[in-house]
Amino acid sequence: GGPGLLDNGCATSTSSTSLLEGGTVDESRTESLESGGGRRSNEGTHTSARSAQRQRAVDAGEAAVAAALGALLVLQAEGVQMGRVIVAHAQLAVFHKRHLYEMLRLGVVLCFDGVGTTWPAPDVAVARDPLGDAAGEAKLARLVAELAHRGFASQLLVSHAISSAMQFCRFGGAGFLHVHRSFFPTARALGLSAADESKITK
Repeated sequence: GGPGLLDNGCATSTSSTSLLEGGTVDESRTESLESGGGRRSNEGTHTSARSAQRQRAVDAGEAAVAAALGALLVLQAEGVQMGRVIVAHAQLAVFHKRHLYEMLRLGVVLCFDGVGTTWPAPDVAVARDPLGDAAGEAKLARLVAELAHRGFASQLLVSHAISSAMQFCRFGGAGFLHVHRSFFPTARALGLSAADESKITK
């Protein structure tokens, strides 16, 4: 069958699953983009709290990714066509690349569907997503560029996951055009080729 819509706005085939609730890449430019161009916050206490929240999200993500990989292996053993399986919320596994590569080698599609989830209340974003700020999104863009460079571009999807009015531009969110106006230009700056971007967005 033709493509349909997954719950977070990602194109998918007739079979899909949401298991996670979870060019050469230019490392020097990555560091600059991930640090916000050198800008540093003086809000030490706030930054410390955000770091702690981020670490908790990372730790929880490890267990979720391992569980997702186990579920995929069960599906494969049962004869499921792995190319028709989409793993949603893959951005929650950005700090666990080894597992992401294992999933991709199984043939599944990874959907990074939290791009632009910069809520007006920053702590809310970090609590629900370890990539809930500009530095985190640059890290995801770097990962997408790397995965594409290693030959997995056709197995990657990127979505904004708009699910609340708070994510609309008029209410302080990133809006529907954020993926193309911000995320992909960042990924291109970090090594994503035009050909690989086309494979992801086709």
